Amino acid sequence: MRKTALILLAALLSMIACGCACGGGAEQSKPEQSSTASESSSKAQSNSSSEKNSEKNTDKSTNKNESSKQEQSEKETESYDNQESLAEPDISPEPEEQATEAVKNWNIDEYIGIYDSDMLAYEDNLGNIYNAEYTVPMLKINSGDASKVNNEIKNKCLARLNESREARDGKYSLSCTGISYSTCLYGDILTLLISTTFDTGYTDYLVYSLDLNSGSLMNNEQIAKSVSMDYAGLKPKIRQIMLDYYDKEYSAMKDEYAALYNEYRNNTGSDENVENATLYINDGVLCMHCFIYSIAGADMIQVILPII
Repeated sequence: MRKTALILLAALLSMIACGCACGGGAEQSKPEQSSTASESSSKAQSNSSSEKNSEKNTDKSTNKNESSKQEQSEKETESYDNQESLAEPDISPEPEEQATEAVKNWNIDEYIGIYDSDMLAYEDNLGNIYNAEYTVPMLKINSGDASKVNNEIKNKCLARLNESREARDGKYSLSCTGISYSTCLYGDILTLLISTTFDTGYTDYLVYSLDLNSGSLMNNEQIAKSVSMDYAGLKPKIRQIMLDYYDKEYSAMKDEYAALYNEYRNNTGSDENVENATLYINDGVLCMHCFIYSIAGADMIQVILPII
């Protein structure tokens, strides 16, 4: 019995020992599981860190690319600006400056004055009623040519005004029925045209063109050149215009007065008479004051005709 009890006790102790051994193994496996979990966690953290680093690297790369593109764009813009700055500069003056330099603001009133003027209103001893107006201009230019022009105006126009005053005072008929003038400014050229009318219906003209820069009278060559034309080349045209006017005025007399018609026509178109024509510019149009031989009335009449 005692022996049996000892065997049972030994078996019980053996079982207890086995149980302890098994418990110790289980407890020892826990650290391994913890180590595995730790490793797994470490791997997860490592992967997360790697992903974060990758995202950071990607962001950095993206930022670098964007920064690089921006720098490249700025360089291209700078290069374009440099090309523009290296381009040949526009040195053309502003339109307003150009116009100011090309055209001087001449004031005609500074160069034209009035010698004398009058209005003659009366009835002569034959019952003719007159309302005649006279305005005799003068040049206010300090030059030798201007003085010559003023002397001619005095001798012709002012003298006729005084004669008309004498006719009014004596109740005589008027011969000179009026004096007027017009002016034109073309660039630096001042034109003065004086018209004197008569009781016959004819008109006499005085035409003067002066260069305001020098105060000098301008000849036909200079006038033609101012409108980019050659005076010598214009002469055939001037002749033809004068002949056309003659034919228009006197063609009705051609058959009845054939010899006289042809004679006066030839005189009208002669070289000397063509040379006596005076060119001038009126409102940008080249015109001429010329003499036409006349079959009826006066031997010659004075006319103003446009050339172009």
